[in-house]
Amino acid sequence: QIALGGDILTRAEFKKHFDYLLQPEFQERELCHCFISYRHGPENNSTIKFLNSLKAHGANSLRFYNIFHDTALKEGKDFVQSFMSALRRALVCVPFISASALHRMKSVAALSRDIDHVLLEWTFALWLHETGRIKKIVPVFIGEVTENEHGMSTMSKLTDDVNLEDFPDEVNGMTYKELCQYVEQEFPDDPKPRRRSVREVVQKMFKFQTRCLCCWDLLVQNDCQDTGQSAKYAEERMQNRQEKDLVFEKCARFVAEVIEETLWPQDGADPEEQNHLEELQMRLEKQEASLEAANQRLLKQEQLLADKDTRLKEQEEQLQLKSQSAQPGQKRPRSTSKVCSLQ
Repeated sequence: QIALGGDILTRAEFKKHFDYLLQPEFQERELCHCFISYRHGPENNSTIKFLNSLKAHGANSLRFYNIFHDTALKEGKDFVQSFMSALRRALVCVPFISASALHRMKSVAALSRDIDHVLLEWTFALWLHETGRIKKIVPVFIGEVTENEHGMSTMSKLTDDVNLEDFPDEVNGMTYKELCQYVEQEFPDDPKPRRRSVREVVQKMFKFQTRCLCCWDLLVQNDCQDTGQSAKYAEERMQNRQEKDLVFEKCARFVAEVIEETLWPQDGADPEEQNHLEELQMRLEKQEASLEAANQRLLKQEQLLADKDTRLKEQEEQLQLKSQSAQPGQKRPRSTSKVCSLQ
C-alpha cells in the first residue's frame, strides 16, 4: 500500500492513476529532477540503491521525481542523444565519483582516440551549470570499501586515494568534439563551450565536494575488537552491514532536500497562503516594534528612578549634616593647629 495524502492506495490503484508519469514519452519531454552520472562497473549497485531511495523520498513528499538513470534508456535510440537530452533538462546533476570512475580518465592514450561518456556528461554538466540551466551539481564521493581483520567494512577517503595532478592537463579531443556538435545543434545562439583539460574537469567536480555526500563520513566506522561467534560480535557485524546499506539512502535524503529547495522558487506558494504569511509577518513586525518602543520607555523610566533615588540620597545626607550641626550642647571640635599653639 502507498500513502498519498490522506488516502491509502494499493499498487494497482497507484499504477492506474499515475502510470503515465513513468512512461518514457512523459519523461523525455518533462523536467528531469535528477540526472545520475556514473561509470558502469562497481557503482552499478550503488546507483540503483540511491535511485530507489530517491524515488521513495519523492513519493513521501508527494513528488514524482523524474530521475534519469541509464537503466531507463530505450533500445534502438541513440545513446548519446538520449542522455544528453536528459542532462540538458536536469535540475540537479549527481555524479558518482570513485577511483574506478576516474581511472579511465588518467589514460593519455585515450585522449585522441575514444569518447569518454562520463567525461562528456561532466563537461556538459559544468557548461549547463555555468549557463544557469542546471541549478545544482552535487557529487557523491565514494572511497574504496575493504574489510578489516575483524570482518567490518571500512571505507577510505577518496581525497586520500586520488592525486588530481595525475590527470592529463590536456583536452580529450573526441569528447570535446562531441560536446561542441551537440551544443551547436541544440543551443545555436549560445557560445561554444570552452576547452577544458581532463584535469580541469575533475578538479572542478571536486570543488563541489560537500561533507554530506562523502560516503566515508556517512559510513559508521566500527572499531569492534571482538571476534568469533559471540553475540556482541554478530550484532555489530549486522549493524555494520546495515550501515553500509544506509549510506546511499542518506545520500538520497540529502539530494531530495536539494531538489525540494531548488524546486520551491519555481513552484511558488499558494497566493492566499502567501498573503496570509505576509499579513502575519507584518503583524509580527508591528508587535516587535511595539515591544521595542515599550522597552525603550521602560529603560527611560528606570533611568529616571535611578536619578531620583540618587537625589533622595543626597538630600538625606544634607539633612543629616544639618541635624547634627543644629543639636544644642554639642561642642564643635577644635582644630589641631589651635590646640598646639595653646600648649
